[in-house]
Amino acid sequence: MSNHDYRILKDSLIEVDRKRLIEIYEKQLEIAKDIIDQNIDRDREHLRLVNFTAEPFLYNGTVHHETEYLLVAVEPLYSISVKNFDLAIFNQKSKVIILVECKSSISDVGKEINDLVLASSTADDKLKELENIVGSSIQVKEVAICVNAAYTRRVREFIAQKNLPICLWGADRASDMLFMEKQGEDTKIEIERGRIHHDAALAGLLLRGIKSQGLIRSIPFLPSSHTCTILEEIVPLLLLKAGEADRFHLSDLRNILMNESYLTNFDDRELWRLSESILEKAIQVDVLRYRSPTGDPKLAEFETVVRRSQIRDIRKKYTDFNSKRIAEEASLKEFEDLKKSKAAGNAKITDFK
Repeated sequence: MSNHDYRILKDSLIEVDRKRLIEIYEKQLEIAKDIIDQNIDRDREHLRLVNFTAEPFLYNGTVHHETEYLLVAVEPLYSISVKNFDLAIFNQKSKVIILVECKSSISDVGKEINDLVLASSTADDKLKELENIVGSSIQVKEVAICVNAAYTRRVREFIAQKNLPICLWGADRASDMLFMEKQGEDTKIEIERGRIHHDAALAGLLLRGIKSQGLIRSIPFLPSSHTCTILEEIVPLLLLKAGEADRFHLSDLRNILMNESYLTNFDDRELWRLSESILEKAIQVDVLRYRSPTGDPKLAEFETVVRRSQIRDIRKKYTDFNSKRIAEEASLKEFEDLKKSKAAGNAKITDFK
């Protein structure tokens, strides 16, 4: 079923049925808008946690300065479609890599941790790819999950129950502290189990707690971020780059991504593919548009529909387009189900007679 089907059906109905279909559509539209808004807000909250977690590991940040652990990549396994792990942190001297997944909320702790275990196993299989990213051999791989402080107890209990080799970090936004949960009393045993980092200096810092505010926003979006989040970050950069000309090429978008230091682990092919995906979605929701038709997006000129004073309209445009599409599909299905249910009810009455 398509949106075209919905419009054909609406035009073909008698007045009473058309009115019923429109009522269903308006209800589904509000539901779709709420869900989209919640998904965007959830993505933004996830990004805040990612930046909060990353800040101490930036170049000359607190942890990097004292232990030489440095943030070297975001979404290090993105190119092989493994979504888990937001951050890769590496110590060039000890050759230890820490793969960190951030979760701003936990609805199903078992699923979240099991997905992390699976991703950890995939990382073992893709060690060579990780070594290419960090530019060195990797001697030790450690896994950490960082959650908002309210979820640490639930996650700690599950990790202990399953005896998993996962370090648990907590983000206490009230005190601006990033810390590691000590999941057992015997430190030596916990290190052997992979629940405390082997590096004593790093473990000591995290157990005491590290100041972090995430104010630097070194990571404005992730390649897997919500489309609306990416558009809200990218379009202002395009406007700055274009100046008064207000004309762009796909290469301008790709150059913006290439100049983002946190995307250095993405090769040129991946950056072009990401640029094309962003452009396609931006045109679809009428945030960007082609100035002239062309068969090759790499040669085409495009421009912003949203002007410098209307950046806030990006979210509205995204939400309006997608909520209408979803509502039309959902209302068409609900209306057809209603008709089938009514027909079945009439059939039963006839049989009874």
